[in-house]
Amino acid sequence: MPQEHQATSPMTERPTGLIICLVLSLCSSLFGILSGIGMWVVSARMTAVSPDEMDEKMEDMINAFGMSSMHDQLLVTLESLVQYGQVLGLINLLVSVVTIVAVVMMFRYQKLGFHLYTGARVIEVFLPALIAGAAFFSLFTVLTSVFFGYFYSRFLKLMR
Repeated sequence: MPQEHQATSPMTERPTGLIICLVLSLCSSLFGILSGIGMWVVSARMTAVSPDEMDEKMEDMINAFGMSSMHDQLLVTLESLVQYGQVLGLINLLVSVVTIVAVVMMFRYQKLGFHLYTGARVIEVFLPALIAGAAFFSLFTVLTSVFFGYFYSRFLKLMR
């Protein structure tokens, strides 16, 4: 009888590697929520500005940061950000919330949390690029998604 109880009770000591990954994912998701809200608000304010004034502000921004050599590429990226910023901010916000839910589920050893996390990361990698163009494809996001996905998969056998 004690063996049955032992098999159904949750583990009392969590692996350190899992805790580290969960905490890093949680911090990243909280930052993602702030980033999503910020992107949405800034984009909403930028769309209220006239196109001529927006072009002038973009030129000033590019020159202020000394990036005139990448002028055309930056202009296209900034125009895409103005055009799609609210949608991208909302996507970032939703993906971050789903990731937090997934992290809590993985903390409770629920395998569904891993699948939610993986799905959210795939959406975070590809959807912005599909909506707003290749300028919003992030190699860093791909690498961190693969890195965390790999480490979470190592703990998948502990999850039910």
